[in-house]
Amino acid sequence: MSKALILTLLFAGLPAAVADRDKAVDEIDRLLVVLEQRRSITKPGGPTIAGLIGLTEVRRLLRSGLIGTYALSNKQREARLSLARQEVERTADLMEHEPLGMQTGVIDDTVPNQTFEICRLRDRSSLVAISPFRLGEFPNVRLGVASITAATDAVDLYESLVATMWQRAAKGVAGAALLRRAVAELKKQASSI
Repeated sequence: MSKALILTLLFAGLPAAVADRDKAVDEIDRLLVVLEQRRSITKPGGPTIAGLIGLTEVRRLLRSGLIGTYALSNKQREARLSLARQEVERTADLMEHEPLGMQTGVIDDTVPNQTFEICRLRDRSSLVAISPFRLGEFPNVRLGVASITAATDAVDLYESLVATMWQRAAKGVAGAALLRRAVAELKKQASSI
């Protein structure tokens, strides 16, 4: 997703009566700096990343589009629906030609509402980072509390959850096919209306 699109979504998602709009805009700008820094470490030679995508959430994104508000013209809404399709198709392309150190699985189910990351450290211990923040449709980067824990019971629970979902997930070409089928289903529904 382009930086310009992320900015558009985040600014559109700010309530009209947000307290201290300048501060909210500054926070969004700082977030984009952090995202750029993260993107730079995921280049070849960076950490190994395995991600899971819920097909239910993909279908919802394809139906709503990449939006931060419902207050869009029909033309803007169509453009955002198109951008959502492009993002899903781009992800399918990546899955068919996975970069070294990056794997994605598609699970035909609803995944947990909060995002989380399991970070394995050099000393073989792990941390779990849990976040209510999200990008995509109706992004939220302002309200919520993120947490990080090294508590063994929490790490074990999240690792077990990931193992279960990863085992059930379609990966590579099979996962890409699920994403492409979701796009095709939506196109078929739209043409029959």
